[in-house]
Amino acid sequence: MVIHTSLISVGIIQILILEWQKTYGKPVGFIQDAPLITDTTGKEFEIVSDSTDDTAAGTGARTVTIKYLDGRGYEQQTTVTLNGTTPVALGVLGWRANMVSVATAGSGRKNAGNITLRWVSPDQSVIFDYMGAGDSRSHSCLYTVPKGKVASIFDYGISLIDNGNTFASFSLMIGYENGVEIVGCYCSATKNSRSDVELHTPLIPELTDVWVRVNSVSSNNSEIQAWVKLLVGEANG
Repeated sequence: MVIHTSLISVGIIQILILEWQKTYGKPVGFIQDAPLITDTTGKEFEIVSDSTDDTAAGTGARTVTIKYLDGRGYEQQTTVTLNGTTPVALGVLGWRANMVSVATAGSGRKNAGNITLRWVSPDQSVIFDYMGAGDSRSHSCLYTVPKGKVASIFDYGISLIDNGNTFASFSLMIGYENGVEIVGCYCSATKNSRSDVELHTPLIPELTDVWVRVNSVSSNNSEIQAWVKLLVGEANG
C-alpha cells in the first residue's frame, strides 16, 4: 500500500492530494492527525532515509529541498544533502513542514528509500513529512497556512476504482479548537464511484492546519484517491 500526497503550486493555487492504493493499512510516516503543538517557537528538524543509496554520491536522492514554517510561522526553504540512513540535522528551527522534494539525484533520478522529516531527539516520534521510495515528493496529508497568508478550500472529494465489495471514507480536518480537531467535511465512496464536493469555504487564517484523516477503508480496494484543493494567497494587512 502506498499513500501519495502532493502539494503543487501553480501561481496562488496549491493542490493537496492524497492517494491510497493497492492494499489496506497505513505506511510508516503517515500522519493521521496534525500534531497539536502549543509552543510554536520551533525545534530543530532532521531528515533521514531508510536507503544507503540516498547520499551525496548515491544513485538515489542526493539533496532535498524542505519548505517549512519557522518559529514565527513564516514559510522558509532550505536544501540539505542526505546521508543515507544517518539522520541529517537541517540546522534550522521550525514547527511545521509543508513540502519535501528531491532537488538532485543520482542515476536512479529519484529517491531510493523512504524519507522522513521529523524533529531531532528526543522528539523524533513527531513526524512532519514523509516521502515514499521513488516518489520524489513528500506525502504527509498535512498543510499549514503560513504566516501572512490565507487559504480557502474550494474542492474536496474521493474516488474509488474497484469491482469488489469496497468502501472508503475520509474526513477533511481544519485546525483545532480548545485542543479538539474541527471536522470540515466528511466524504465516502463505494466501488467504481466518485464523490466531489465544492466547498468554497470562508478564508482560513494563517497558522491553521488542514489535513485529511482516513476514517475507514475496506481490505480489497485497488485504488482510492482523496483530494483537497486550496487557494492560498497573501493576507490583506
